[in-house]
Amino acid sequence: ALANDFRMPVLDETGLTNQYYYDLKWNSSGGQQQNQLKLKQALLDQLGLELVPATNPIEMLIVERVP
Repeated sequence: ALANDFRMPVLDETGLTNQYYYDLKWNSSGGQQQNQLKLKQALLDQLGLELVPATNPIEMLIVERVP
């Protein structure tokens, strides 16, 4: 999930209601920040989706502790 890759909530504001399968291709070499930039670019280039930072309120945030 993108939220795991970016370690923050990712809200779907596309308006799409069906389920879709996608297979992104990107070079994940480099550090975490560089990998996130490459993933954001792959989302834009391959799917036309852009991740934009925002401060929108969210209805619920679930935080799980990983053992």
